[in-house]
Amino acid sequence: MAFVRVKDKDSGHEFDVPENDWRIGEGIFTPVKSDRYPAVDRTRLPKHKIQPIRASKKEES
Repeated sequence: MAFVRVKDKDSGHEFDVPENDWRIGEGIFTPVKSDRYPAVDRTRLPKHKIQPIRASKKEES
């Protein structure tokens, strides 16, 4: 079984799933460029998308 790198459209996280995963066909996951992440026989570490911390606005009185 081969694993391919995908990106979750909602969260932006990248991780490996089996190449025949149904969520790829449904459009939930988008495949990442295969030249950068070729198919492998073992999963790689995930790449989490970290949202920046936004400074809260000070309330003016």
